[in-house]
Amino acid sequence: MATIRKRTWTARGVEKSAWVVDYFDQHGKRRLKTFDTRKAADKWAKAALFEVEQGTHTPDSSSVTVERAFTMLIMALKAEGSAPSTISNHEVYYKNHVAPFLGSRLLTRIGPADVQDYIDQLRAEGRTADTIRRAKNVLGALLDEAMRQRKVSSNAVRSLRPRRRARRALINDERSVNIPEREDVRRMIDAATPADKCWLIARRKDNHGDYHTVEVVEAPYPAGRVKRLRELKRRHADQPGVEFDLFYPPPWLRPMLVTLAFSGLRIGEARGLAWAHLDGGYLKVCRAADRFNNLGQVKTVAGVRRVPIGPYLVNTLAAWMSACPESELDLVFPSETGSLLSYANAVNRGFYPLQIVLGMVDSTGRPLYTPHKLRHFAVSLWIDQGANPKQVSEWVGHESVSFTLDLYASLFKARAEDRSFSEAAEKTVFGQCDKVAT
Repeated sequence: MATIRKRTWTARGVEKSAWVVDYFDQHGKRRLKTFDTRKAADKWAKAALFEVEQGTHTPDSSSVTVERAFTMLIMALKAEGSAPSTISNHEVYYKNHVAPFLGSRLLTRIGPADVQDYIDQLRAEGRTADTIRRAKNVLGALLDEAMRQRKVSSNAVRSLRPRRRARRALINDERSVNIPEREDVRRMIDAATPADKCWLIARRKDNHGDYHTVEVVEAPYPAGRVKRLRELKRRHADQPGVEFDLFYPPPWLRPMLVTLAFSGLRIGEARGLAWAHLDGGYLKVCRAADRFNNLGQVKTVAGVRRVPIGPYLVNTLAAWMSACPESELDLVFPSETGSLLSYANAVNRGFYPLQIVLGMVDSTGRPLYTPHKLRHFAVSLWIDQGANPKQVSEWVGHESVSFTLDLYASLFKARAEDRSFSEAAEKTVFGQCDKVAT
């Protein structure tokens, strides 16, 4: 039972008033909460009494701030042995996209409407949809942990109802992932083969930190590269801010490209792949390297899997085995010294400069494809060849088929509307039919 009464007092000669909710929590302790209006007090009292009956009520005095709740979340993740990359990602998104807006707020003062206001503010300041989604996930995770430790009674993020969108917006909402073109992948693989040539790259950094390619020149390798580099520098001597790089495909680049493009492995899984994990026409995935160069088990049970591979990839790996540097960790793709290949080396010495010399860059000069895009490429090939959602989900290591269907909805839709199955079925009965009889 709660009592709502009006309180009046005088401050500096001015009469003021407020409405007080006087109630007992589920532990029998008396609590008071003040509101400016009777309507707000009534509304809050109804919700609070329901929480008291359910045994989930958390008064403001027992709650914590968003900042403190995030600290609790990080401590819990470390205690559970979460991957350092997971913890780092949480810290980055909290620091840049949650703390500036909600860090000092009490959890009990954050409701679904406040979460929606926060999301709208992120959108108004130009955050991308992916950034907003990740920031909201971090906020939801810290509220979950606070609920577990009884610092808040409900999770405002989970309670937030999505806005109803117009029917036309739903029709036009095409979810898709950026998948490399087949010709682009073929060009990348062909160009990644070490040969007797290299590429010299002249790039300029703009005020936003983006690089723009000024010129790319082929040069003999190893002889002749120094002379060509001098000539390139001489041509751009009067242009301030131009930087010069030499790109020669590292020996592991081509086999790694082929592996990612036809097995769907994540870059961390490829970096952690061992020769012992090759089983004829299958790759066994059970360990991975994170961006901090920690080698360990894959994050989830679903991540442990056997991926079928074709003869082209089998032959590529067989040829690479004889040239691969020796590694104490039995790595398929070690560095030139046999140690774990870092993510920075994989992209900055391999994937990104390869695309730059091939002209595969966007308007800002950034390479079009990350290593993860090759994972999408492999999935697109499987779906195009008729693999069902359950098979794809198992091969890529997703925790649920629904996630696979959601992520690759456009690919499955295109396959579902493919007429080739119907045409093939007709041919089994009538053979080739070029004209319908009347």
